[in-house]
Formats: sequence, structure tokens, C-alpha cells
Amino acid sequence: MKGLRVARRTYLKPWSKIKREPLTPREVQAIGKLLVKVFAEEARKDFARRNWSLKAPGSHGGSSASAQIGGVDAPKRVHHAQEGQPQGGPPIDKSFSFRVVGNQVEVTSTYYGLDELLSKGVPRHPMPWLTQEMARRHDPSRKGPLVVPMRGPFGTTLFRVAPERIADAWVHPGIRRLTFGDRAVRRARQEMAELLLEVAASRLAKGDPFR
Repeated sequence: MKGLRVARRTYLKPWSKIKREPLTPREVQAIGKLLVKVFAEEARKDFARRNWSLKAPGSHGGSSASAQIGGVDAPKRVHHAQEGQPQGGPPIDKSFSFRVVGNQVEVTSTYYGLDELLSKGVPRHPMPWLTQEMARRHDPSRKGPLVVPMRGPFGTTLFRVAPERIADAWVHPGIRRLTFGDRAVRRARQEMAELLLEVAASRLAKGDPFR
């Protein structure tokens, strides 16, 4: 799939220890589906704490996260697109899927820049794309100044005129590494342990939780 990146890998051996016997193919699929569900739920929590839009960078109407991750220089965007990671696509909570590769389950996502946010975060950096000079480079016919909407207190929106020169660009303070991937794996293991208990009980009755 276009733009697919691995968000997290987890080995199946620790999961089989929960059951104390080898996992069946159906159980492996259940683990993958569970990981996708909890990744989406934990991602929504992290984005809500930061007041970020769930929309992907490059999508119309995205805010904050889209601006920070998507606001990179043009060469980097082109490089990412050539590597199969373009901007746009589904929102963060709809971006996850899974695949089984050997003895691992990989949780994947199409969300632009998520692998960087989960692994190391975004360092402090200037934002030259938010300057009048850069705006005129991209659109020489531009007449009005570049005005940037920013989220204010109590749900308000503030509008600031961007700096004139690239040398005077605003500096973003950076983004700490997102930790919802760690929480999602821990939570999925707990929920899977509970589900495997149901499996043991279901052997004495009709039905199968993995069906």
C-alpha cells in the first residue's frame, strides 16, 4: 500500500507465553486485529491531549500535528513522496493495519511522519515555510501577506502575520516522542491474556472467540 510504514513490531514468542503453548494462525490474526484497535484508541488519546486534529498532514482542515509534521521543506517532502510516503490519506486512527512477517506482527500506518514521532519525536527547528519570502517563492503572483491561524485559549483562533524573511522564521519548540505505541502493546497483551482465558473456557462449550 502506498505510504505504508511500520509503526511497531512485536515478536510472537512473548504472546505465546501468555497461552503457554504455540499460537494458532487464527490467534495470530486476532492479535493483529487487537493491536490495530488499541493503537487507534491510544493514538486518539495522545492527539486529544495535544489538541491535535486527527487528520493526516497534507489533508484539508488538519491542524497542529499536520502543521508540525507536514511543515517540512520542499526537498524533504519530495524525498518522502519518492520513498512512498506522501502526505494526505486517512486520519491517524484510521491509518493502522497489520501484517504477519515470520515470527513477528507488524503494526503499519499510512500517517505521514508517524514513524519519526514514535521513535524520536521532532527536534526544535525553524519554520521557513511560514515566511513571506517563502510564500512569494511558491506563488510569485501573491499580493496579500501570509497570515497564519493559530489555536488560542478557550477554543479561540488567533491570526498572526508571518515573518518577512526566512532568516527571521519562527522556531518550533519541537515535539516529544509519542508513547501511545508502548501503551498500546502493553494494553493489547493484557486484553489478549483475558481473551485467552475465554478461549480455555470456550473449549468446554460451543463457540470460538476468534471466529
